[in-house]
Formats: sequence, C-alpha cells, structure tokens
Amino acid sequence: LAGSMQSDIIFGIRHCVQQAAKSSHDLKDSDFEESKEEYTLTREGGSEFLFKDYAPAAFNKIRSLHGVTPEEFLESWVVDDKCSMEESTARSGSMFYKTPDKKYLFKTILHPEVAVMLDLLKDYHNHLIKEPKTFIVRAFGLFRLTYSKVLSKDQTWVLIMGNGFPPDVHMDEVFDLKGRAPKKGKGPDEREPISRGARKDNEIQRKLFFYPASKNFYIEQMKKDVELLKLHDIMDYSLLVGIHKLTPEEKALIPLKLKEEKKKKEGEEKVSSKHFKKVVKDPHAKIFQYGGLIARNPQTGEDELVFVGIIDNLTTFNAKKAIANACKRMLWSEDTLSTVRSAFYASRFLTWMTSTLLSEGDNGADNRPEEELFEEYVSRLQTYSQRALSPRSAPKSDKKSLESATSPRSKSKTRSTEDRTRESKSPGSTRSKSARGKSEEKGEKTSVKVTSSSKNLTEDKAPEEGLSPRSTSSKRSNSKKKTDSKAASPEPTRSSKTKTEEK
Repeated sequence: LAGSMQSDIIFGIRHCVQQAAKSSHDLKDSDFEESKEEYTLTREGGSEFLFKDYAPAAFNKIRSLHGVTPEEFLESWVVDDKCSMEESTARSGSMFYKTPDKKYLFKTILHPEVAVMLDLLKDYHNHLIKEPKTFIVRAFGLFRLTYSKVLSKDQTWVLIMGNGFPPDVHMDEVFDLKGRAPKKGKGPDEREPISRGARKDNEIQRKLFFYPASKNFYIEQMKKDVELLKLHDIMDYSLLVGIHKLTPEEKALIPLKLKEEKKKKEGEEKVSSKHFKKVVKDPHAKIFQYGGLIARNPQTGEDELVFVGIIDNLTTFNAKKAIANACKRMLWSEDTLSTVRSAFYASRFLTWMTSTLLSEGDNGADNRPEEELFEEYVSRLQTYSQRALSPRSAPKSDKKSLESATSPRSKSKTRSTEDRTRESKSPGSTRSKSARGKSEEKGEKTSVKVTSSSKNLTEDKAPEEGLSPRSTSSKRSNSKKKTDSKAASPEPTRSSKTKTEEK
C-alpha cells in the first residue's frame, strides 16, 4: 500500500506541476487563498484517485523565486524502486519520501497544518522576495491525495519541501534544536545520546563559532525569520543544524571564499580576479556554492561548514495547546516546554540560537584567515597613526607644550634672545644701550599686538563697541603709551596729548 501511495503521489505531483506551468500569470490575492485545482487521475497499472493542488499559481511562483524551473523540478520527481517512504522519528508519525537525487522531499501533514500553511503563504511569498536567503524551510507545493470520495480517512495531505542539506555533502553532525532547557534528569551530562537521527537540545555538548561576517548574517536573518513566524502565532518550530568538517583541500579555499563574499557585499558585480577563477575551477569549491556558513569548532579548532534551517513551522498556539500548557506547567518549568505562547517561544528560541548556541571565541585565539587579519591590522595601524599625529588626541599637557612652542609670541621671544646672545658675544658689537632698548621696546610692542590678535582669534571674543581686533590692539598700545608719557612729564601740554591720540 505504501509503495502504491508514493507512486500515486509522484504521478499527481508531476501532473499538477505541468498544469501550473501552462497557466502562469501575475499573482492576485485570490491565488493565495483557498484556490485549488482537483484532478481525477489513474496511473498505469493502478486505481483511480483524486489529487488536489492547493494554490497552484502561488507555489509555481515560489518555485521560480528559488530558481527552480518546471523542467528541473520534474526531473527529480521520478519513481525509483530504491526510494521508499520512511516514518519520522518524531512523535507526529509523519511519513517522509526523498527524491532519488536527494534535492526534494515530501512529508505527510495533518489538516490543521494545511490551514496554517495557506494562512502563511502570502507573507511567506513576500518574505522570500525580501529575504532570498531565509532560513525558513523551502515549501514547493501542497497537495491532497484521496482514494475514496466517501471516506475522509482516506485523505492524505502532502507538503513538498527542499532538502535542508546539500545532497552531495556529508554531514558529520546533525542537531534538531528548539532552544528549551532540558527537564530534570535529562540534561546532556546526565545521560548518553539516544536519538536515532538528529540530536536534541539535551544531547548537544558543543557550540558554534562563526567568523564575523557569517555571524552577523546569521543573527540578523534569524531575527527576521522568527518575527514572521511570531506574527502568525506559530510555535514549536526547531532549528535543523548540519555540520560538515572541511577537508584540507576545502580548507585551503576559505580565504578566497571570504574575499569573494566581501566583494559581492560591496556591490561589485564583476568578481573576475585570479582568486575567484581559481575557486570556480577548483572541484573542491563546489561545496561553497550551497550557502553554508564558514565556521570553526571552538573545542577542536577544526574548520567547518554549517547549514541551518527552520523546520516544523506549521503549529499554532490554539485552545488545545493552551490547555496542554496549563497542565504541563503544574509539573515542569515553562522554560522546558515546547507548548508555550508564540511570543514567549520566539523570544526564547531567538535568545538561545543567537547567544547561547554561539561561542564568542576559539579557545581565546583569533584563528581567522590571514587575509582578514592583515586587513584588520592595516586598519588599526592607520587609526593609530592618525591619533598619534593629531593634536586633538594628545594629552592636555602635550597640547599646552605644543601650543607654547608654536605660538608667535614664544617664537619672537626666542628669536630676540638668540640675537642678544649673538651680539653680546661678538667683539665688534658697537650698539648702544639706548638703541638696544629701543629695539627691545619695539619688539615688545610687536609681540603684544600679535598676542592680542591671536588671543581674539582663538577664544572667539567679540571686540568691544564694534571695534575690530586690530583697532582693539592699537587702542591698548595707545593707552600704554599714554601711561609712559604721563610718567615722563606729569603735566603734558594739550598739543602733545593730541599728538599722542593721533598716533
């Protein structure tokens, strides 16, 4: 019966995809709602059955957004005796079937999950346009198989998804994480791993260490995806993590891969460097084309490629889940439960996946590629040089000494002192004390003028009564001259006073 069912499903999928490709058109709101096409089909050597295609135009568009043409899609969906449906290891009891090329799979789901998928479909389509690298599992079609028009128990709903892991890449470790705390007595240190497939939260004993660029992308994309699920009141989803340990040949291409990603991020359309050509031609470079995140094992120091995807995202917190939550909270803490409110689940999931699961360092060592380290070193060196040469970054004591050394007054004083020393040492010096005094008085007046004007310019003080800085300095020199003249002649005449004011 199972073999006949999987053959009927594959036959129905091929028929529906071909029909949807013929009637391709711009999407309308009605294409995301309860739009469906139902066909009566008979496979060669089999019995008649009904096959319904939910939202065919919408899923046809979604397949094209993922870069999958109808021809490529149909090539994967062929009947192969070596492939058969398998029962899930989860409590749901769903059946899985992987295509022979391992690119796609279908999963049997329940009718309430069909309603959630149709409710999410339009926002999921728009999310794909904005976030083409989303972690949410890729959905390619939703169908229903019916063998009897009378008995509803003969109905089987099928969701087609893309494989979360590249088909030709071996995963050394696989985890299925929900971000909840383990119940008492079931922690990773209290029992041995018992999962047949992916390990759960209470079986993981390691963390993930991403390079800066990969880490930033991982955190930001996770926030956007979780926000979409929270908006539709979805909970009980999990993060599927696959880890591939890089071989020495693959590891040698990591710096080149990072350089390629950096150029693409900066908006350079043409990445035609020698390094990029080497990456494209190298047979080991194919692994980097699947979108994995370059990472390193913080415990062993081994280079890794990490693939992540959010799966099982078709369960909402309804009345039934609310009752289950109330009963379970009497026995366990809410941090250990999956059946919780969607907002609480989203917050806990996001905190665990973007903080608890990640390692801040690799045993305290910076093991990034040499190219990235060299660029950071040059950047830091330039910053340090600018700070060292900038007067603003110098200490206050250095600023004062620098200003005093470069001020016009100090320069004039230094110059006049050197002149006096040189003249006093020379034997042929015939300058009189009076001439030397006049020279010093003239230099003093000049220095006073320069100092007052520089002071006005640096402190931005407004001149008194609308006078310019130059007139202010001349006014001060005139006042000083008045004082000197008064000391010389206590009773100056009117004419001498007028002459002084004119000067």
